[in-house]
Amino acid sequence: AGMTGSSRISRWLIVGLLFVALFVLVQAFASLPPLFAEIRAEIPMSKAQMGMVFALVTLASIFLALAAGSAADRFGSRWIIGGALLAAGLGAGMRVLVTSVAGLAISTVLVGVGVACLYPSIPRVLRARFPANAMGVPAGLVFAAAPLGVGAGLATSASLLSPLCGGWRGAMALIGGVCVLVAVIWVLVWREPGADA
Repeated sequence: AGMTGSSRISRWLIVGLLFVALFVLVQAFASLPPLFAEIRAEIPMSKAQMGMVFALVTLASIFLALAAGSAADRFGSRWIIGGALLAAGLGAGMRVLVTSVAGLAISTVLVGVGVACLYPSIPRVLRARFPANAMGVPAGLVFAAAPLGVGAGLATSASLLSPLCGGWRGAMALIGGVCVLVAVIWVLVWREPGADA
């Protein structure tokens, strides 16, 4: 069956939205290390504690990736990706209020939950919109967002976002807000094939 012009456009819009989702999630992850100097001025912590806080994202991703894939199969990628973005948004946003290393760690685990839940759902979404022999380009485009998001987080959080937002807490509020906004857009736009709601 041929594909209509609108469905061709809509599938590339989904690729673009997945790109944005992955970009903002990994940016939320990568924005923390450049801000550690500012954070330490308010929340005393050792370099070992800083490393532990940053590593929590990776650890959360490892432990949750399999469960997230199973959850996407059961509940659908609409809600899992929306939930992933929401978790990361809440995690980044929580950093506005944290006053301890433990609070920073908990907020960082939430960002890790978001990262872990997004990755297994990306192939599911792409398979729903592209034939198996045409998934290379869209997958490559979506996954290019990860290194770009890391680079953006590392390059801009301390040099641009913190000064513009009145400090590291403001930068985290902005990053968290963008994640939540993308979550809302995703839930409004994406529908599983054959799903009515």
